[in-house]
Amino acid sequence: MLRAFLVLVVLAVLLAGGGYFVAQRSLPVLDGIVSFPELGRGASVKFDERAVPYIEAASDLDLYRIQGYVTAQDRLFQMDMMRRTAAGELSEVFGSQSLPHDKLVRTIGINRAAAAELKGLSKDVSAALDAYTQGVNAYINSSKDRLSLEFLLLGYKPKAWTAQNSLAILKYNQYCLDESWRLDDLRQRIIDKAGNKIASKIFDRIFEAPPAVTSLPPLSPPPTAAQVSLASALSPAPGWGSNGWVVSSAMTESKGAYLALDRHFAFTQPCDWYLVSLKSPSLHLAGAAMPGVPGIVNGRNDRIAFGLTSLKVDVQDLFLEQFSPQFPGKYKTPTGWANAKEIVEEIPVRFSSSLVLTSNLLHKVLETRHGPVLIKNDQNAVALSWVGLNQPEKTTSCAEALYRLNHATNWAQFQGGLEHYAGSPFTFLFADKDGHIGYQQAGSIPERATAGKSSKYESCLLNPGWVGAGDWIGNVPFKDMEQVFNPAEGYYVANFRQSRSEMPLNLNVYRAQRVLNVLSSYKKSGQKPGLPEMALLQGDQLAPLAPLVKRTLVEAIGKTDSIDAFQLSALDAIEKWDGVLTENSSGAALYESFIRTVVRRILEPRLGAALTNEYLERYPGWSQVVERILLEKNTEWLPGEERTYKGFVITSFGQAVKDVRLQTKSDEPASWKWGDLHKVVFESELLRGAPGLVPLLGVLNGPAVAVGGDQDTVSSMESSLRRGPEQFVCRSGPTMRILIDLSDSEKFYQTLTLGQSSNWLSNTRNDQLRSWLTLKPLPIAFSPALEEKISQHRLLFTDR
Repeated sequence: MLRAFLVLVVLAVLLAGGGYFVAQRSLPVLDGIVSFPELGRGASVKFDERAVPYIEAASDLDLYRIQGYVTAQDRLFQMDMMRRTAAGELSEVFGSQSLPHDKLVRTIGINRAAAAELKGLSKDVSAALDAYTQGVNAYINSSKDRLSLEFLLLGYKPKAWTAQNSLAILKYNQYCLDESWRLDDLRQRIIDKAGNKIASKIFDRIFEAPPAVTSLPPLSPPPTAAQVSLASALSPAPGWGSNGWVVSSAMTESKGAYLALDRHFAFTQPCDWYLVSLKSPSLHLAGAAMPGVPGIVNGRNDRIAFGLTSLKVDVQDLFLEQFSPQFPGKYKTPTGWANAKEIVEEIPVRFSSSLVLTSNLLHKVLETRHGPVLIKNDQNAVALSWVGLNQPEKTTSCAEALYRLNHATNWAQFQGGLEHYAGSPFTFLFADKDGHIGYQQAGSIPERATAGKSSKYESCLLNPGWVGAGDWIGNVPFKDMEQVFNPAEGYYVANFRQSRSEMPLNLNVYRAQRVLNVLSSYKKSGQKPGLPEMALLQGDQLAPLAPLVKRTLVEAIGKTDSIDAFQLSALDAIEKWDGVLTENSSGAALYESFIRTVVRRILEPRLGAALTNEYLERYPGWSQVVERILLEKNTEWLPGEERTYKGFVITSFGQAVKDVRLQTKSDEPASWKWGDLHKVVFESELLRGAPGLVPLLGVLNGPAVAVGGDQDTVSSMESSLRRGPEQFVCRSGPTMRILIDLSDSEKFYQTLTLGQSSNWLSNTRNDQLRSWLTLKPLPIAFSPALEEKISQHRLLFTDR
């Protein structure tokens, strides 16, 4: 029904003069005067050629008001999609195809957690959120007749913004970075299918036998194809993380401390960050903000630079709960039976009935002592524990921690702002104008009960909730979390060393190791790197397994006659390849196809195609399994049709070459370019919510561009790993890069994937793409002189 409705709307828009007129009317206003009575005093905004706003106001609250306004005029539809995604309100726009997502986030309780956090905010943070909310609503109220094209196509208008919307967006972002319960469930299903021995090998950890419980069958009826497509589009990728490092003044060319960071997320149109500068008599901030949230997440103030990366430790657990057959609301605990809490959520669903445009679906949520029940089947249920839902007394939220980071001026204040933070754990990077660097891990990392020596549990599997083993009994104290001020090495690389107190999730280890090796080589050689070297390191595409793969292929194939001309040409391309995954390299394409073929041929006979697909897409460490296979040369790994390791390598390479020929539709090795297979697709927020409309409205997507790299390179470009025409398509990676040299306020660079604006006709919709692709950092003005030099537009706000 939604598709038919949109076809009619599109036709109506075309008859009325087309989307061009609508997009033209909704372009952001960069020059002129805006009346904003809620301001304490007048203010101004300068815009550079990228439409980065440089806001100057008489008070901090006026800064947040105008930040809300200018962000909304560039990104209102994105902000509305973000709050609906977080609150479980997509079905109100897209209809029943969005129900699986809405039901999940309503069950987890993202919005309920945001409402609880709102009540516990300090006066300063509450006032900042309210001011930002005023700014967003000022734009909504003044622009009802010039909303963006997406609102017109979907036939609805945005509701008023609330402070709770901002907190829900932050909470959902943390959920995406933390989400590991799907991986826990996957581990459990692989153990059920293939046993503990295979699971231990492919997840690189030892699982005790037998497992405490087995996984539950899926509920019926199964989801529709449209619902599966939407769930896939919105499901967080487990590889999402970041690269980040700091370098002390003693090691740098300028003798100033460096901060380098790139944040990874799904590639969307527009991207997930918004660049902004905020200046008042008491505060000067600049950097990347999250649309819908006041302040800066990664950037700098007058004294320090700061950035955060997700700390990949296990902060989500699954518990099997036993419900009473006689009393359905009661479930078993170690001390007896307890009542599950019941919550009813009303989900508005568009086009759910031919009689009304929108109706409400009542969705019942159960909560046990462990958390919300994700799935219930007869007398069994699975409950989720997540640190994002547990806010202990006398602790602060993510919004509070970010506010305090924005205002910190030294290491003591930096640490003080994080000391009481409870929520998703992060590694917070620090650098200051005096040349110091540091890092502090902060957030909630669960401490788990063991319930006696005879009780065995795995926090990464499904555990019985009535035993007590694995129950959360507290969090790791802040004083025990890793932190260093001025590390002896002179640098620190995030995501290389994990918390000592908790088993880390199985991260991709290669990226951080490569950064560490490069920085270590600078220190050993005495070379002083500058920001250009840091920019090159952010874009590094060296394949970590290249030497091993080349050696393996040459040893197995070099002296055999049982290969065809295509494989001979391919082997020649591999031998001549420099190991760098550039988009123009045929060796890179063959390398990628080979390592995928190896892991698939090993796993599919043991797991089946469906579980293998899910493993490759959800487990970031799969390429480490390939490394181990090629190093060990153990015939135990081989599929049944292979008798020797050498034969396995030869046939796997033959299949890899065949796949590349099919994907490129060419038999010429010169045409087997990695970038022709590996393209970034920037999906529009509208089409992420309604993937079935891509054939009709695909023009709203960003451009498809060839990229190098892969999941293992510093320039991390995650791609689909499912078989088929899109098996190499790149869907997530570094959506924002930042470089700061604190020796000079003019050495501040920040680049997005596409641009500031989401408007279809805006000059700043895709203007940063070329710089992002070519690793050319773009400046953010932090000195008055540079700000004046690069400013091209000026918008004045009056308080009348």
